[in-house]
Amino acid sequence: MKKIYRLEIVQADDDWFHVRRYPKFDVGTSYQLLYYSMEEIEAYIKLAIEKDAFADLICFIVYEHVMGELNESPCLHVYDQFGKKALANMFQRGDIVDVLENDEIILGVITEVENDSYEVRIEAGQKGLRHEDNEHVFLPHYKIPIRTEQRLRKLYTCYVESKIV
Repeated sequence: MKKIYRLEIVQADDDWFHVRRYPKFDVGTSYQLLYYSMEEIEAYIKLAIEKDAFADLICFIVYEHVMGELNESPCLHVYDQFGKKALANMFQRGDIVDVLENDEIILGVITEVENDSYEVRIEAGQKGLRHEDNEHVFLPHYKIPIRTEQRLRKLYTCYVESKIV
């Protein structure tokens, strides 16, 4: 079976009318490139990082497709803005992180670390609770406003205190 790999490059939207600001901002896929091997993709990612080829880079996402099949395969690999592969358990409880969800980045705090995913709170209550695969969680890309950081720290503290009682 021949395979082909699709590389998507995700960047923060460059919109003149909206300022990128936490707690969330829009992102978009700027390029889609096709390759025949993972080695080619990894070489491209390394070169793109070295040359600083993409402004406001969020991540690289790699999908694997079997030639002749129309169905979309799940995501194969995700590389962060530094070219590092997203791995399970990269973050600890209490870490403030960016979460890639559809076409936006949302800032949150990790409350639980599971095998291949994280429980992330973005706001108080059940509505603000997310279970995210490790491929969708990154270091924050921009400076976090003090009030936003304080709000997320308070969310985490309240979560910890509710688990103790």
